[in-house]
Amino acid sequence: MASSRNREIFWFCLALALAISLASVGGVILWDFFMGGAETPGRISLHPGGGILAIIISTSFLTLLFQLPRLATAFGILGLVIVIIFSVLPALHFGPGLRFVKISPLLLVAIGLVFLSALAAIHVPKGWKVGLFSAPIVLAVGLISLLSHWHPPMAAAGVSSIAESTLVISPLLVLVSLTLPFLYRIYHREIPVYSKGLILVCILGILITTVTWHTMRLQYSENLKERAQTQVSQLAAATASAFHVKLALIRRLAERWETLDGAPSEKFWQQEASSYLRDFPEIRLIALLDRNLNFIRVESRTLDYRTWLDTFLGQNGTRKWFEHVVESKAPHLSWPMPDRKGRAHAVISVPGTPVPGNPWPIVAVVDLHHVYRGLT
Repeated sequence: MASSRNREIFWFCLALALAISLASVGGVILWDFFMGGAETPGRISLHPGGGILAIIISTSFLTLLFQLPRLATAFGILGLVIVIIFSVLPALHFGPGLRFVKISPLLLVAIGLVFLSALAAIHVPKGWKVGLFSAPIVLAVGLISLLSHWHPPMAAAGVSSIAESTLVISPLLVLVSLTLPFLYRIYHREIPVYSKGLILVCILGILITTVTWHTMRLQYSENLKERAQTQVSQLAAATASAFHVKLALIRRLAERWETLDGAPSEKFWQQEASSYLRDFPEIRLIALLDRNLNFIRVESRTLDYRTWLDTFLGQNGTRKWFEHVVESKAPHLSWPMPDRKGRAHAVISVPGTPVPGNPWPIVAVVDLHHVYRGLT
């Protein structure tokens, strides 16, 4: 008899602790969403729909534990209705725009089984069988989701969008699954509710722990954000310095060619362009264009860079950009464009005027990956 009572107390306390934990997690999600917005650093990466469902599960468990059948039934049915709505809405034409309903289908299945088990524990004569059937499914969802954090091929089975959320929600699912077969026994127990003082201490302890954990995560995220901002500022300064050097190189090249009476000779061009390509490996191509963006002289490491520049010259807005370069009489760096391998390159252009009144753009194709790698 004592052993049976102890087991009953154990499952009651476990279900109570889970109910309070779910309420705390759900409350933190909703509070953080409405107070800080969806992009608050450190917020558990669940949409508010997840917080709503967590609170409803918690309330359903609490009303069941305290043997309040009408309230438990109402919250169980409400939870099932919300699960169905969240399952159907994404399939509608306006569904993808509703961020709060973007919940993992596996998580919705598990939550639906939890509500069914709670309702069966109250209204079905052998309701424990429903819990016994649901428990392995919910357990499998929780375990697979937890393992997905360490096994990338299983990432689709994760119940949340980022690791932090998965590591919080998955263990809760596992623990909830363990209580499902015993909800019937807990609800139909004959002994009264246990010490109210103990329950109050449990509630306060879990709530304080959850809020403290969340506050620490917010602070940690703020520190990471500040460090990242500092590194970005340093990288931006280093990048600006590096590209100023590259712009100055091409500008000096243009200034030397301006002393010529026309386009540089083939021999002089080969000497100049080859020396630049040899001494500055991040420069992949040097070319001299006319006002119609046709090649007058071009020197490239491989034909791929010539093809890349042809593609760049064919883009909308390129001609206006070159016209701006010529009119401003200053070196410019273009927008980045990937090559066929996905490697980003950009164009440095400087207006040269070998013939008075007839400026020609001098261009150099720069490998941005090479430049940024040199900064790290």
